[in-house]
Amino acid sequence: MDYYLGLSVGQTLDYSALVILERHGEKTAPVFHCRHLQRWQARTPYASLVSDVSGMLGAGELKAAAPPLFLAIDATGTGAPVVELFRKVFPRPDPERPKAGDVALRPSLIVPGDLAGREGGFWRVPKRDLISEAQIALQTGALKVAPELQEAQTLTHALETFQVKIEAREGDSYGVWREGANDGMVFALAFAIWHAQHELRRALNAPVMQRTSATSKFR
Repeated sequence: MDYYLGLSVGQTLDYSALVILERHGEKTAPVFHCRHLQRWQARTPYASLVSDVSGMLGAGELKAAAPPLFLAIDATGTGAPVVELFRKVFPRPDPERPKAGDVALRPSLIVPGDLAGREGGFWRVPKRDLISEAQIALQTGALKVAPELQEAQTLTHALETFQVKIEAREGDSYGVWREGANDGMVFALAFAIWHAQHELRRALNAPVMQRTSATSKFR
């Protein structure tokens, strides 16, 4: 089973959010099951955030999962310093010799424009692409959110709200980084899906598309 994680790291006065997706189905037609949703309160020290995520990845089914686990970090609001904290805990895996416990970090930034790319150690993803991936997964049933999760209804509502805001605006104007109360959860989910799709397309040698309180079993 493949797992893809999305973490949106908030600024000091914002909450941080984590989403864990479990891939089912073939690589050509994946279905992502959201198995874990979590948010940390504002003012949670970043070192505590790193420790919590590290502990989660090192236990239970995630520890036993086929390596590597993919952890996409939305660092739009915090930049490189927080990413460096994670890099100290999760060194770069050797792709030729994967081993249990490997975590492949995908530090990411939300950027304007049309083209996704990698520069300065960060993936730079246009918000249009990011939101489109989440929209498509939701609309086609490729995203399943376990209803028993405490934050399931919150995430679903946040996605629906984000869709309305996008439809109500002209052109490619998507507002500031976090605008709604639950946007952090949306971005955590969207980055997990975007990077999951990117990795699957790369594995299939297909071109990467340029446009188009915690409750969990993991304890």
